Amino acid sequence: MTSKTLSLAEFENFISSRTYVDGHKPTTADTFVLSQLGVKPSKEKFPHTARYYEHISKFSAWESSNFTPATVSLQLTGLSSSVASNNSSKNDGPLVQMGSNVFEEGVRKNKHPPWFKPKNGVDLGLLVHNTLTEASGGKQELEPFIPANGRRVLWYTCGPTVYDSCHMGHARAYLTFDILRRITEDYFGYEVLYQINITDIDDKIILRARRNKLIELYCDKLPVFEDKNESNEGGRNPYSYEKDKNAFKTILNDLKQVIVVKEEKMKKKTIEFEKPLPESTPSREKEDFETKKKEHKLKSARFLTTKKRIDLLTKVQENSENDVNKGFQAALEQLKKESGSLGVSVEFDNSKKDDVLYLIETLNKTLNEKIVQIQTELETLQEDQDKNKERIELLENSLGPVDQILTAISSLTDAFKNSFKFALLKAAKDELGEKLDDELGHTITDHNVFNSHARKYEKEYVEDMERLGVREPSVLTRVTEYVDKIIAYIQKIVDNGFAYETAGNVYLDTEAFKSSGHHYKKLKPSSGDTNEDEMAESEGSLGAAGVKKHKNDFALWKSSKRGEPEWESPWGKGRPGWHIECSVVASDILGENIDVHAGGVDLKFPHHDNELAQSEAHTGHHQWVNYFYHAGHLHIKGLKMSKSLKNFITIRQALQEHTARQLRLMFLLQSWDKPMNYSDQTVDDAKKKESTFKNYFSAVESALRQPWLEDTVGWVDREENEKLSNFGFEIQSRVHKAFCTNFDTPAVITALCELISETNKAFNRNAKIAPLTLRQHATYITRILRVLGVVTGADDIGFPAGGDSGGDVKKLVRPYVDAAVQFRDSIRALALKGVDSASILKLCDEFRDVGLVNAGVRVGDTENGKSEWDLDDPKVLQKEINDKRRKQQEAQLNKLSNTIKRKAAELAKIKEGAIEVSQLFKQDNEFSEYDNEGFPTKDKNGEELSKGVTKKLKKQVEAHWKLREQLIEKAGGEDKISSYLKSLEDELSELEKQLEAKN
Repeated sequence: MTSKTLSLAEFENFISSRTYVDGHKPTTADTFVLSQLGVKPSKEKFPHTARYYEHISKFSAWESSNFTPATVSLQLTGLSSSVASNNSSKNDGPLVQMGSNVFEEGVRKNKHPPWFKPKNGVDLGLLVHNTLTEASGGKQELEPFIPANGRRVLWYTCGPTVYDSCHMGHARAYLTFDILRRITEDYFGYEVLYQINITDIDDKIILRARRNKLIELYCDKLPVFEDKNESNEGGRNPYSYEKDKNAFKTILNDLKQVIVVKEEKMKKKTIEFEKPLPESTPSREKEDFETKKKEHKLKSARFLTTKKRIDLLTKVQENSENDVNKGFQAALEQLKKESGSLGVSVEFDNSKKDDVLYLIETLNKTLNEKIVQIQTELETLQEDQDKNKERIELLENSLGPVDQILTAISSLTDAFKNSFKFALLKAAKDELGEKLDDELGHTITDHNVFNSHARKYEKEYVEDMERLGVREPSVLTRVTEYVDKIIAYIQKIVDNGFAYETAGNVYLDTEAFKSSGHHYKKLKPSSGDTNEDEMAESEGSLGAAGVKKHKNDFALWKSSKRGEPEWESPWGKGRPGWHIECSVVASDILGENIDVHAGGVDLKFPHHDNELAQSEAHTGHHQWVNYFYHAGHLHIKGLKMSKSLKNFITIRQALQEHTARQLRLMFLLQSWDKPMNYSDQTVDDAKKKESTFKNYFSAVESALRQPWLEDTVGWVDREENEKLSNFGFEIQSRVHKAFCTNFDTPAVITALCELISETNKAFNRNAKIAPLTLRQHATYITRILRVLGVVTGADDIGFPAGGDSGGDVKKLVRPYVDAAVQFRDSIRALALKGVDSASILKLCDEFRDVGLVNAGVRVGDTENGKSEWDLDDPKVLQKEINDKRRKQQEAQLNKLSNTIKRKAAELAKIKEGAIEVSQLFKQDNEFSEYDNEGFPTKDKNGEELSKGVTKKLKKQVEAHWKLREQLIEKAGGEDKISSYLKSLEDELSELEKQLEAKN
């Protein structure tokens, strides 16, 4: 410790960016500083020094005499050096020690509190977007990534709150951080200890579990009817109509008041959003207002859809007193009219109007085709959004009403196939759950209700991650297994003077925390006091009670009310607050300082800022997390995908349409820390990239299968090989730079595709590229895709298939596949020569599309008559075959449908021509008298026909004669018209049967 005269201005500057003490144990350095200060300085001129003096001087003389030896956390030699300038990343000044880790002097950036760069880790040139230093608006200002200790990276990622199925918004976060982790581990070679926590105590879990249980108990009390699960001719299951009606009416009566109240709330909020904001409103508040307005519009539309479903079911049920089918038919006719008003023409076969299932399926199919048509046009228009803005908006707005009708049809289907009770419960489950919870939520006290609910969705989450190919964490923790440690952690914060108890709740005292020299809201430093929406997000739907000292204070421990899980604590029965869990489980596994903390951008405040505050209040250090990663939102139709907005697509639904590889590529093509849209276009872009890689690997493997050692080796075509080889090295440099620049995966994929493009160009020029050059590039591309998790979605354990041979699966099966493919080529060659070609070609296609597909072998025909093959997931291949067949079937159906329409129009015209001229005008009641040839002479009122009308009728006769002459010619004589007509009707009937069979 050096002795030097203190300058108050220097010390004020120094202490503003440092922890006062190492933990909460003062050092001899503090004794020296107190002796130099003498008296408490002016709080107005030197606020940080004054707070420091107040804090240190609280310790007794005995405590002061037992201070620990000074650490480098307060070196007086640093008093003359000011805090680093705003944009400095290099700092050779004094070091700061927090716990066992050493950091460089704090750096202030972009209004954030000082950030301390780790000193003793390995710097491999990786630069990252650290939210702790980012510019306003989330702009990137990259920091060198340096772990606190060597190559070891301690990484914590916020896990799911397991109250429902995970959606693609969750996949955005977990797949993104899986990609970043893989790059950190597998490319840069850091040693990562990766922890994820399962939130299994939370307001959302309590409410969802409680409401589900109450609905279950509610349904048990409803009138029970018999469901024989037998289909009648109409296709619906018979049930006791009277008992179903009574159950339906019971539910409906319980829902009426809920719907009325909810509708009033929606209307009031709509009026609020229609009021313009004052001109002086800050731009950020205006943006938030517009976002909330959009969210409200979506929620209102969802509610109106629910109300429409309830009203429709009620009407159908009321109209089904005597004949259940009539009620459904009337409703479906109404929906058909509504569809017509939206420009969707639906045609019902008059002969099937009594078949309710036929009406449902026809309406459903036509509306879905309309949605596909709109989405296809939208994808095309997205290529030039500015130019097509109005058309895009018009089409997007048209999707909602069509979707509303489809949802209504879904309810009718539920009612028809199951029961009105089932359909109503499904349509209004949320509204009924809210009502029951308000009235009876306090009666659910069994912990098993909440625990079993959480375990169900925890299991789903783990399965979803496995299907997505997300690497398992090093450590998985659960909140419920940490309650005792959470209580002890909170108690220490209380003991440190940074938390207080009120009415059984414990709050972090943000003012006491800040007055001790700490900073609150590190991630959002300019956001001011916590507003109502943020506090509601922070405290949850079942917020804590009790009087808080300051509006920014947040709950560490909540007093449990009846109907909530509870644990014994020093403050009474209660449960952990939302934020405290992450601090406790992460600190327990990773320690008092974490290298990386990751989560969705929506968690930045309040969750992550509150985590930082309570953790630093516990340890006394000024930096709990060194690097914060926040993944950008996943948007759908301009809004964040979320459960509350009900605009989500579950991971399982997404995986029914797309493969895990395609979804991973979709995220790789986007910047990890920027918002992105989830749409058909973004998925299609990923599928195109996947196809590029597949075709490239197939072409290279085909070239390598040739006996190239029997030919001249080396660079036969030196210029071409040298050019491609050098380009390969250039790509490797670009990939490395992209990885180093904030995990720039879009640039990585672009670079790899450019290497593929150059290789394809060389192939097209018939350049003689050395096989080993091809292998080198393909191996490199494979390695990078493996780093990104694209080649193998999940990690395998053990030795590769084939034992110690070192061969992969392709090498093992190559002789067999080659033999089979050669056999197929020979058969095709014979067939093309005319040897029973149709039958043989059919067998060849079956071998390709069934036998080889089941073995996971993809075979493609080439122009030169040779086939190329590759291995792939049998499920992926089967889906491709099914999609291909579906498109072929759709094309056949369209062709058949058009043929039927054409034949029906021809038949109608021929039937018209079959009418004899003498009977032509006697088909209706327009005329009262005719001449001997059947030509009208008087109208229906007995008046003589005018010259104009007579002239017009004569033209009709002439046209009819021509039509009849054509018919006689086609029929082969006037006497054969009847048999000709009959043959045409039979032909049309047969075509209609074929169409029905194919449908």
